Order: sequence, then structure tokens, then C-alpha cells
Amino acid sequence: MAYAAILIIFTAFSFLENVFTTARIKTRCHIPECENSMEQNLTPLWLAQAVPLSKYGYDNCHRFAASNSSNSSAPTNSINSCPSILFDHSLIEPCEEFIYENKNTIVYDFGLACSEWRRSMIGSVRMLGMMVAMPLVGFVSDLRGRRTALLISVFCKGSIGITRYFANSYTYFIISEFLEGALASGTFSCIYLLLMETVGPRYRVGTGAFISTSFAVGHMLLGWLSWAVPHWRNLTLLCYAPQFILLLIYSRKISESPRWHITKGCYDKAEKILKQMARTNGKQLSEKSVQLLRQTRNGKGRAQSIKNYQTEPNLVVLVFRHKPMLLRCLVSPLQWITFSLIYYGLSINSINLNIGSKYLNHMAVTFIEIPGYLLALALLNRIGRKPVLTGGFWVCGACQIGYIFTPAGHPNLSLALYVLSKCCISAVAMSLHIYTSELYPTPHRHRLSSVSASIGRLGAIIAPLTPAFVSSQFQYLYVL
Repeated sequence: MAYAAILIIFTAFSFLENVFTTARIKTRCHIPECENSMEQNLTPLWLAQAVPLSKYGYDNCHRFAASNSSNSSAPTNSINSCPSILFDHSLIEPCEEFIYENKNTIVYDFGLACSEWRRSMIGSVRMLGMMVAMPLVGFVSDLRGRRTALLISVFCKGSIGITRYFANSYTYFIISEFLEGALASGTFSCIYLLLMETVGPRYRVGTGAFISTSFAVGHMLLGWLSWAVPHWRNLTLLCYAPQFILLLIYSRKISESPRWHITKGCYDKAEKILKQMARTNGKQLSEKSVQLLRQTRNGKGRAQSIKNYQTEPNLVVLVFRHKPMLLRCLVSPLQWITFSLIYYGLSINSINLNIGSKYLNHMAVTFIEIPGYLLALALLNRIGRKPVLTGGFWVCGACQIGYIFTPAGHPNLSLALYVLSKCCISAVAMSLHIYTSELYPTPHRHRLSSVSASIGRLGAIIAPLTPAFVSSQFQYLYVL
């Protein structure tokens, strides 16, 4: 479990690190009539003379055009003096150069100051890669094993993440984001199924809570690391370089799922792993269980398993032959789309709240996931999976509507509703992962659950674009 927790924490880093590496930077136009250096104060006293002002603040993408008299008036280069005669206040034009508050994100390196759609598109492209990855990793996992798919994903994650450290263009950066999503995003689903198939039914909810809590801890640590190491290149290296060390550890310490071995007719390997697990837990596999496994191995069970595996119809055909399974395959993706849109939307926009520090906001919004998981842990076995799932969606929706209509001047209430929404959708997250994993049979579990999660990425693809949908108020530099 300890190894799994470390892996999940580093997986959480890669899920949301682009929230910080691509975060907005406050900017304004560089005004050559009033300043020569690009290292000027972001809001000098004379700014209102040169930049349009609205109820949101100073426009960070436009400026007043230079007046005809500006050629005859020499720049004062004084922070306290910039005569309005230098500007034509009836004519507004786009910025040619920008002053940045800092240089910590790719917004500075790749000139995305007023390219909100290009900036937001990075997260969507990454989620598109994840959508491609889920069926692929599900196929590898069901065919070659959970452990094999996991190790491949970890290797790809570390390799692609480190190469992104050297990105020198927007195109290079966004391609690396897509490739990481497509080739390395199966880590979480692999470790999730591996653990779920290792424990008995009694412990699935507790294991799900452990996995989800580890994921939330990873997001909290990411907020702290981003605060301590704000520059995007250094943060990227810190998140991805340890993946290779973890790869060496997991290749030695993590075993294959015994359930997967059994479905493939490999009973000897399953018995060996089960005995090893029993020794690790200070217990002994009962002789009755060993005898039943050996009888299955030596009898008709092994031959029948291999025969079924070789002669089994195409999975799509199997689904359409079984109406309840077909219904599950149709409904489950809709739940995943809704969950992904809300969960990632709340996570991504937490750093855009105009309440306090973006790092503290992110840590608060991710910390509140833990009570959500504990709530699901307390309720899932008592009232069932479906009531927790639907109840979480309803309460989360009510909180979001309340957040929208909260009157201005009540930041604490707004933050409380926002955080409560994240708590509820976190309970949904845990419920949905467990519910989905229990809907499908073991031989096809990863492929079918991956299809649901993959289609659900449609919501995750839209989530990073939500800041751009409401970007009108973000094209202004708020007065500091």
C-alpha cells in the first residue's frame, strides 16, 4: 500500500501540474512613451492616462493610441509623471509589448499574455490525449496484465515530462502535453484496478478511500511545491524526474493481479502471488483455498479458461448480446462526462478565484476532497453506491447554483460554497470509480471501464476551456 500511495501522489502531480505551469500572469501594455525599461511597476500612478479602465480594472490587452503631439513631447521616464497629452483617449489599440508581473509560467516564455484560448487549450489537449489513452491502456492491461500496463505508463510519464522541461515553443509544449496524456495517463486506472483486484470485496470501499485520499494528498502537495518552486521548468523537473526511481522500485515490488492470472488460466502464478501476499500480511493461505485452486488448475478449469479465452467472441459482440451490459455501457459514460467536467472545472478554476492566494485556494479545494472521500467511505456500504452517487451530484449542483447567485461582498460564503461543491464531487469520484469497476466482469473490466472513463474525458476536455468562456473579466488587470 505504501508503494501504491507514493505512485498515486506522483500521478496526482502530473494530472494538475499544468494548472500552475500554464497559469495566467497579470500583465499590461508596455508604454514606451512613459517608460524605457521592461522591468517597470505593474501599476504605476500614471497608468490611467495610458490604459483604459473599466469596472473590472485596467485593460491588460489594450492601450490608448499615441496622440499626434507625442512626437514633440519627450518621455519623462518618471514613474509619477506621464502626461495625458501623449495619448489619444478616443482611440484604443492592442498592445505591442507587455509588462509581466513575473516570469513563472509559459505565458511569459511563449507570449500568451492575451491569448486566453491558446493558454486554456493546453489543458484540453492533454485531456484529449487521456481520452485516446484509456481504451489503449485498457487493451494492454487486459491482454498483458495490469502490472505491464502500469510500468509502461510510468516510463512514458517520466520520459515525456522531462523532455517538456526543454520546451522552447508553444507547439513543442502542447505536443508533449498530448503525448503524455495519450501514452502515460493510464497510471491511475492501472494501480486502481490492481489494488481492487488484490483485496477482497469487504475491503474495496476502504481501498478506494485510500487511493482517493492519496490522490488528494498529491494535489495538496502540488500546491505547496508550486508555491515553493514557482518557475514552471523547475516545477516540471521536480514532478517528473523521480518517476524513473519509482519505475525501478515498482518493477521489483509490485506483483501482477492474481485475479488477472486466474482469468488467463495461469493458476500457478496466481497461487505464488497469493502466498506471497499472505506472508507479507503475516498470515497463511488456508489449505482449503490452496486445494481448490490446485483442483481448478489440474482439472477442467484451466483448459476451459484457455478455451474460452481463445474462442470468445469480439467484446463488442458480447456487449450487444447482453442487454443489461449494453445499458451499463451507455449510461456509465454520461456519469463520467458530468463528473469530469465538474471535478476538473473546480480544480482548474480554484487558482482563478479572486480570494486570497491561488496556492492556498488550490490547497483548500484539494484538502476538502478528503472529507468527501471519508463521507463516501461511511455511506457506500450502508446506503449503497447509487444513493451516494446521485446525492453527491445533486448537492454539488445546488452549491454551484448558490455560488453563482451569492451577492458581491461575501467572499467567505462564495469560497465555502465552492469548497463544499468540491467535497461533494469528491464523494461522487470515489463512488463512481468503485461503482464502475463493479459493473463489468474481470476479463473485460479494464477495457469496459476505460471506455466509460475515456468518453467521460469529453467533460475533462471542456473543463480547461471554462476560464476562456468567461475571459471577459480576465482581460483586465485588477488594481493591486
